[in-house]
Amino acid sequence: MSTLRSGTAIDLGASTLRVRRGAGSPVASMPARVVLEDQDTIFAMGEDAVAMEGRTWGALKLCRPTSGGTVADQRVTQIMVRTLMRESGRARLTYGGRVGVCVSPAVTDLGAAALRQLCRDVGFSDVRLVPQALAAAVGAGIAVNTPYASVLVDLGAEHTSAALVVYGRVIASRSTRMGGDALDALLLRHLREEHQVVIGAAAAQTVKTTLRGARETVSVRGQDAVTARPRGLMLPLGELHEVLLPRAVAAVCDQVTAVLAGCPVEMAADVYERGIVLTGGGARLHGLVEAVRAESDLPVHVVEDCELIAVKGTQMLMDAGWAGVDRSALRAAALAAGELEPEPVAS
Repeated sequence: MSTLRSGTAIDLGASTLRVRRGAGSPVASMPARVVLEDQDTIFAMGEDAVAMEGRTWGALKLCRPTSGGTVADQRVTQIMVRTLMRESGRARLTYGGRVGVCVSPAVTDLGAAALRQLCRDVGFSDVRLVPQALAAAVGAGIAVNTPYASVLVDLGAEHTSAALVVYGRVIASRSTRMGGDALDALLLRHLREEHQVVIGAAAAQTVKTTLRGARETVSVRGQDAVTARPRGLMLPLGELHEVLLPRAVAAVCDQVTAVLAGCPVEMAADVYERGIVLTGGGARLHGLVEAVRAESDLPVHVVEDCELIAVKGTQMLMDAGWAGVDRSALRAAALAAGELEPEPVAS
């Protein structure tokens, strides 16, 4: 019975899928990548699929089963979620019970229905949608049920999103398609144009991971753009920071400014005092906190395990018996944020 009462959390990120099954359980995660053969047979998934990035051939195709918290491939995503549930601290799957799924305020009716159906197919009977920003705030330890405003910025694979959270509600949010994928593309272009070296997406991810440390140089291996021969070189860390940091900082600061533009004066004062919290894998980019702090003149915080706080916060809300939000509330928040166009009125 304790298994049935304990809430489960699912975060269908564009780069990583995460599942947590109750308080005290570990977070099971898997890269949101799958290699399909002939478009319908799973050849590899998770880490195995990532290892094949740039190495597929013939009928093999690398793809993402999720995008922006929505389901692109229902069958494949269901298989991956089931796999993660088996890895999340319980030997057997338990059917029934409650599950919370992180969602963007801009999730469509179709996307919400797909998420609910996915969870029911996995075996849950009670599916609740949790705004990603609220889940992140709870996971970060922010007291959300107060009149004091907090701003969270999520640096994900596809988007950089800012949200203003007050009294347990996301009252304003903004998002731009400047995420980790866009930074990868920027890095690839720089290496090709300035150093005549071509690398793949997987190598770009490796370079960005290196940039999270404090090394002085970064090793890059790829193909010579002129001779097509294998080639490697060592690049100063500062050079790559000059390429990536300005775009990342601009994305964060622009979205924070947009969120605060229409908020009450006292809420802006709250943010000036409390600062902003960076979440998501992109928050670990070396030098980002200091650069955002200098540009925004605000305190900037990155919590430990910043990639995991959304799924942890969702699980905490489920265990607390949170009732969730309905589609009308999500849509109202998205309309207020300018992330959705109003539906046409029937004549």
